[in-house]
Amino acid sequence: MLRGCWIERRGADTLTMRWFPDGAFWRGEWIRYPAGAGAPETARYRIAETPAGWQVCGAREDRCWPLDVTLPTLADDPPERMTVWASETALHVEINARDGADVVFRGARDGCD
Repeated sequence: MLRGCWIERRGADTLTMRWFPDGAFWRGEWIRYPAGAGAPETARYRIAETPAGWQVCGAREDRCWPLDVTLPTLADDPPERMTVWASETALHVEINARDGADVVFRGARDGCD
């Protein structure tokens, strides 16, 4: 379900996310296009299986999180992790920690150019 292109409208900004297999990994690219003038902001991710389980890392692997594929509930008391949830029509990506959740992306499927 993760494979493909996604789009989110966040206020006046437009965010896109693309996910594709890349050998034994999944590679993802997040782009925020600001309203008006300004250069796009980008971030890259990689999902890979490790001896400790699946994890998501920034492209330079300067930051990694265990991969969680279920949406957290109020009863969860998790270690820091990244949640990636995809369906036919929606993608939700967030970083969860004891102090709350940081939504990275929450959008809908889009056609790839």
